[in-house]
Parts: sequence; structure tokens; C-alpha cells
Amino acid sequence: MKSLLYTLLCFCLFSCSKKEANPVSTSPAVSLHSQKEMSSYLPQGIVADITKKPYVYIAAKNGGLIVLETSTKELTQVAQIPIANLNNMEVMHLYQQGNYLYLALGNFFEKGHKAGLAIINSANPKSPIIESVWEAKNTAKGSAFVKVVDDHAYLCTMNAGVFILDISNKKNILELSQIIPDKNYPTQNPNSVQEPNARGLDIQGNYLYVAYDAGGIRTIDISSKENPVEVSNYINTNFNKQKAYNNILIDGSYAYVATDYCGMETLDISDPENIKRVSWCNPWLCESPSNNWFNSPGHANQLALDHENKLIYLSSGASEITVIDVSNPLDCTFKYSIGSRATPEAVWGLTFADKKLYATYINSIIPFQGNWSGVKCYTTK
Repeated sequence: MKSLLYTLLCFCLFSCSKKEANPVSTSPAVSLHSQKEMSSYLPQGIVADITKKPYVYIAAKNGGLIVLETSTKELTQVAQIPIANLNNMEVMHLYQQGNYLYLALGNFFEKGHKAGLAIINSANPKSPIIESVWEAKNTAKGSAFVKVVDDHAYLCTMNAGVFILDISNKKNILELSQIIPDKNYPTQNPNSVQEPNARGLDIQGNYLYVAYDAGGIRTIDISSKENPVEVSNYINTNFNKQKAYNNILIDGSYAYVATDYCGMETLDISDPENIKRVSWCNPWLCESPSNNWFNSPGHANQLALDHENKLIYLSSGASEITVIDVSNPLDCTFKYSIGSRATPEAVWGLTFADKKLYATYINSIIPFQGNWSGVKCYTTK
């Protein structure tokens, strides 16, 4: 399933408990503030500067790293690091810690691409500096996600699982370990479409939670960074279709999981070795025989949490942005949409900071259509 999406997207550059199929609504709580077209790129991920500087950083795939200034009504590009300076590896995701950016490198839309990590000094956003670039030896499907905690980076590398890297010396990235979760769950001897891929992750304490695409959610004990161990798994068994777990975001004892054409699941992770689903916001009725990966009104990919208002913003492909009320994690419900499937635009990535929601839009064909690439900034109340 996923390999087909990755391949086709590469050519595109030239349950709620109260269920409702393809809900579409808007809210006066959100308004478009500004936008920036990037017609030559497929912007994958975006981060608003956590040090409160007026900039956002974009993982722009073949465009490398792009920095936009946000101090005025216009989003203005002020810097770019091209992939030629990153071992010719495309930038697919990014994470910020202090004055450093960590770039997940390697096109994961198709096989044949190395995975890597770059560390960028962003103390001066208008003049970012490459501190180091690390490249995995044997991966062949790129990287999809990176997160940093303390002196360690955790890099999702699709069928090659997760790398744990020592980044205490910014100029010398050290590989500590690699873990490939069990590929035979839930399907024994999976074919190329059924093969699990590490798409996203989050961390709480000594546990790493991996969104393993067709392989569900995996819990990895990382108390030893040199010897991570898989200790549990979870997958929704309520319907007999291939699942697609794309990303995970942890808030306290709960994990919110983007489940592609199945919306968002809420999991109780208070016992890491016994994960339980407590809520399922399923706005597109993915268990319905009439709904499948190719024709679903929405495809959930990335998540952002508005702590103050207890909302999850979910990037949803052609349905753009789905907003979910998580004030009661045991009954997460669809609240409204930003954008509509009626418009020919599609959202891939997003981030939320200081009452502003930034979303990356991409040109795409399958499984959802989009005819505009760039970034939009929405203000929220």
C-alpha cells in the first residue's frame, strides 16, 4: 500500500464515536494568515522556531532545508541549504532542539535511497550552518522521521527500522544501534505492500513508541541505547483491512496515532507492555466496504497538539486538516475541518505554535489529489 503511494508521489512535482463519513465544516476560530508557494518542491515537514525567533524551518524534500521569516504578513524565504550540501540526500522531516535542527535525510517515497541525519546550527536562522552529516551504510528506503531527546537522535528509516544516534558532539554523529521491529506481525512473511515501515515515533521515559505503518504500534525498551528491545505491539483488529500507522504523539498516559484512511486512534500507554485503544475518531468510516485507501476522503499523516484548547490537528491529505477534540481522551470526537475535500489542495505536514498552525501542501495524484505546493499559516483563537 505505502510503497505505491511513495512511488506515485515522487512523480507529482512536474472513530469519532459519533461517526460521519467525510465530515466537512469550517470554524471562525481559524483564519488564513499568510501563505508561500513552493511550486518546485514537495514540502514534507515544518517546525516553528522554538526559541521564539520569527522563523519556520521546512523539510522541502528536493529543496533541502528552507527557512522562512514570519515577522510580517508575508512568509519570506531568507535561507536555504540545498541537498548538494547534504550528500545529495533529500530532506524529509526535521526536529529542533535549542539552536540546532536535525534533518531526516533520504527520499522514502521509493526504494534505492540511503538514510541519513544532518545537524544544522540555526542560531542565526538567516545563515544556518551544517555541523555534520551522517549516512547509514545499508538502508535503501530513506528516512521518514526524526526526534531528539537529550543527546540522542531517533531516526525512522522505513524497512530498516530505527537508528539510535549519539549527537552529543554536533560535529561527529555516532551510531549506537539499529532496531528492526518484528516484520512478521501482524502478517507472516509480508510481501512488498504488506511490509512494515518505521514512519514516526515518540518517546516517554525509557520507551520508544514506533508507528510501524502496516505493522501497527511497537513499544521499544531503550533503557540501553546500545541494545534496544521490542517489548510489545498493538494493532486495531476491528476490521479486516491492512492498517497504516503513520505517526504518533504522546501526551501523558495517552498516545494519539495517525492511522491514514482510518483517522486517529487514542491509546492508553500507562502500561507500555499492554497498550489498549480507548477511543477511535474514524471520520471516513474506513471499515466500510465502500471505503479503501484509494478512494478515502482523507488520509491522516502528521499530528500537532494544541494543549490549551485540547485539540489535535491532523494533516489529512485531500481533506486538508482535521481538528479533533481530545478534552476527553476516552471519547475523542471530530470537531471541524480546515479546508475541504472540495478544493484541489492536499496537506502533508503541519506544526502548531503560539496560536498559529502551519501546514505544508503538496502536489499529488494518488491516493489524494493536490495541485498546489507550499506553506499556509492559520491563526487560531
